[in-house]
Amino acid sequence: MLPTQLKQRTKLIDQVSTYLAEKGFYHSLFPSPTSALLLSTISLDTFKPSFIDTWHGELSIPLPNGKTTKIDLLIQIIDWNFVSLPEVYIKGPLCTELQQLIGLAHFLPMPFYNPLVAKDKNSQYYLKCCYSLHNEISLPRKNPIVIFEWLLEQCIKLFNESLIDVNSRNDDIRRDLTIMWEQLSDILHFSEIDFNYSRRAELDNLFIKINNNFKKSEANQPTEELTEQENNLQQHFNTYVLSAYSYVHLIESSTIKYESFNSVVPWKNKEKNTYQKIKTNFLVLKSTSKNESLPSLSIFSKRIFDYQARVHESKNHIVSQDVPILRLIDLIFWLRIWQRSSLKLWKDLFYELFRRSDVDVKTEFFCCLLIDGIPLSFCITLTKPLQQYSKYRDISKEINLLGVTSDLGEINSSSLLAQIGLVPASTINTTAEFIFNRNIKAMKQENLSCRTIVVVGTGAIGGYLAHNLARLGAGSESGELILIDPDDLSADNIGRHILGKNYIGRPKVEALKDQLQSDLPHLNIKTFKNTIEQFIGKKLHGFDLTDADIIFDATAKPSIGELLSEWRLNLDYPQPCLIHIWIRDNGECVQGLLNEPSKKSESLYACRSCLQNAGGVFGTEYDALVGNTPKHAYAACSDFTPYSVSASMSAAALGTDIVLDYVNNMTTPRYRTRYSERWQGNKIISSDAIKATDCPCCSTRQ
Repeated sequence: MLPTQLKQRTKLIDQVSTYLAEKGFYHSLFPSPTSALLLSTISLDTFKPSFIDTWHGELSIPLPNGKTTKIDLLIQIIDWNFVSLPEVYIKGPLCTELQQLIGLAHFLPMPFYNPLVAKDKNSQYYLKCCYSLHNEISLPRKNPIVIFEWLLEQCIKLFNESLIDVNSRNDDIRRDLTIMWEQLSDILHFSEIDFNYSRRAELDNLFIKINNNFKKSEANQPTEELTEQENNLQQHFNTYVLSAYSYVHLIESSTIKYESFNSVVPWKNKEKNTYQKIKTNFLVLKSTSKNESLPSLSIFSKRIFDYQARVHESKNHIVSQDVPILRLIDLIFWLRIWQRSSLKLWKDLFYELFRRSDVDVKTEFFCCLLIDGIPLSFCITLTKPLQQYSKYRDISKEINLLGVTSDLGEINSSSLLAQIGLVPASTINTTAEFIFNRNIKAMKQENLSCRTIVVVGTGAIGGYLAHNLARLGAGSESGELILIDPDDLSADNIGRHILGKNYIGRPKVEALKDQLQSDLPHLNIKTFKNTIEQFIGKKLHGFDLTDADIIFDATAKPSIGELLSEWRLNLDYPQPCLIHIWIRDNGECVQGLLNEPSKKSESLYACRSCLQNAGGVFGTEYDALVGNTPKHAYAACSDFTPYSVSASMSAAALGTDIVLDYVNNMTTPRYRTRYSERWQGNKIISSDAIKATDCPCCSTRQ
């Protein structure tokens, strides 16, 4: 233990022990629980575990049947500075009612053991509980009582949501499905590879023996029979060192076409960091209703969990597997619980596989299951080519049998489907649903997909703004992102523009479109190298400005703002929402104004001209920089107002916040101001600016 840790422990341990004793937890020094697969790679004769301050106790937890049960908890402080939170384990074996925890996102499907207890005496295991995303939590490090109060509250809440709160559990499963799937892959594969590497000498000798047997067989000489342990070791290697573990599936919207199909798509080779095109079979399923819940992954988690327990109990840490640890039949049955109609997809898949030209040599088939767009990639593995393994009609009969089977345990391990291995694979999800909705949905907010959004001006503000909007879904699904700007990118733009030197000389709108579509998948972007005046009152190049849902004026020109306001005020309700964004002076502040759709007789709030007439100054009430004199720079036949790139980014961020609030029905304050710290003058607060009675633009249009 580090000196700072030791000092904190001396200072705090009595305080912690007293509090936890009141809650029924007693203190001891206890070794850190160790996974079965790690224990299989070490010698207990030389292993020296570290002893950690540990508290054992019980929590009373309600069950779905209305009764309560006791859960044995083990709490360990691994960091007395509390930069890392205490670790929590549930002591097993679990009662029947608690078995369902294995397979949920917050409980790691790995048994941990006391490394000092002999295996033949160790029926107890520990299940790790992920009660907190500790990187996202800030707790008072100097007050451990608050930390442990919160910890126990979190555990009780977690058990309640996992066991009682059906809606919360279903939301967790659907939200974390891909993560849990990849977790199964990581635990199964990483542990096995570690296991194989730890027994490298045995494997090397085994491969030499197999190679010698191959040579003797070719020379018609007697071969040396493998021992039972060598056969088991070879089975481990052949089963788990598979190509599927070396690849990550790149999921793109363009690959999701229809109910069941195959396509050559990219998979990333993790070892070489390159992409390879692999023929992949897709199975697409959709919920029949919004309330349809997915079953937990307990079918898979328990098989991995039980396997690791058997490894721990085995004398040589090698378990003979008559069937694969994860089987294709597990996945088929899991899906059937959710949707019985999914059985047809599997029959279609095998029909397709048996038609392949390489069916007589192929033993691995890459697949991807898409459940409401959630990707679960995997590899089907066989011990011999599919054509030698079985016939289509036999597998089809077994799939039909699963339709009337209520218990997977009733299926004989010698069945064809139980002999086919299932290897979960990781994914890189670049679909619009994942990229554009991930953060917003977690905040229970609407994003910008399925809307027509126009950005007028793609310069210093508009470039950054377009990037922000695209990342919030603008231009995705059935929506469009429209970029309008007549100018080309010049060398003097790039100091405060999101585009760089490679785009100099190109139209800003085209360059911006290319960059956005390079960064983000499958965006619907239209570009017009025109002035906005050309769109006022008429359709141009097939686009009518009145079709827009939201229009951003990112030109920072009062004259353009006034023109757009006049045009919009002459439209019938509901008009497009109009958002103006600009930078004041040399970047001392950025401002934005929202004009949401409204009936003319009910419009109470300021338009752009109410704040500042084109060619004039801001009204005193709305002037954010009273008394400020901006600095200007001059060049031949031109001038510009200098400000840093941070002002461009700040203005774009303000526009992003305004539109997010608008689509989530929060329109106030409509007139917003954000200051730079260098402005030391008087400041105005953001507010709902009221329409000016003498506005030349809106006061005459009642």
